[in-house]
Amino acid sequence: MDTAVIIGLAVAVLCAAGVYVVMEYLHFGERQKVGNQLLKHQTEAAAVRKELEGYTKYATYLGAAKTHLVDNAKSLQVKVVREYTYAETFNRDAKTLKAPVTILQRYNVEAQFSFDLKAGSFELIAAPTALEVHMHGKPSLQGIANARPVAHEITNEGVLDNEPVAVKQIQQKLIAIAQKQAEAIGAEDATTVLCERKVADALRSLLITQAGVRQVPYIAFLYK
Repeated sequence: MDTAVIIGLAVAVLCAAGVYVVMEYLHFGERQKVGNQLLKHQTEAAAVRKELEGYTKYATYLGAAKTHLVDNAKSLQVKVVREYTYAETFNRDAKTLKAPVTILQRYNVEAQFSFDLKAGSFELIAAPTALEVHMHGKPSLQGIANARPVAHEITNEGVLDNEPVAVKQIQQKLIAIAQKQAEAIGAEDATTVLCERKVADALRSLLITQAGVRQVPYIAFLYK
């Protein structure tokens, strides 16, 4: 075979090989680029998925959260203090010829309220838009309310034979009066809101610290 032909064939083969190598290099670069982009998308998708899971992850801890509320029920009581004034008039009997005297006794009613947080008295439910707390009843008065005297004053110019005794008698009456007033406080919506807030704060503080929890939703209270 002619030397020129051989050289020509060799050059053609080398050129073809070079083109093949260049094409393979370009294809490899494209594959690597596509692979990197795919890996990036997968990483971003995983991050988004993890973030989204963080918004509902709290639901996996509701069992532990319920146990926490049951075990700490006493610390979830709400103390309400409210001031009242009691008035009583003495020397009403006209035969005594004494001017009537009215004593105004200011006093504070101190009472504790809370939900019934026994295990069978409430449920925690992860609803689509909220964490629902299903209560079997409204908050109630815990124990006996205290009546703490603040101050008293005489509103008339009359004179009592024994003012300290009269004041003591009034203060003894306040014990039963304060109990009824505390029961009335317990029936107020404002007291229910305070107790709801106490339980909600305890739930939120516990759940937000659990692994994987990014957010705790709105906490809604429902009553049976």
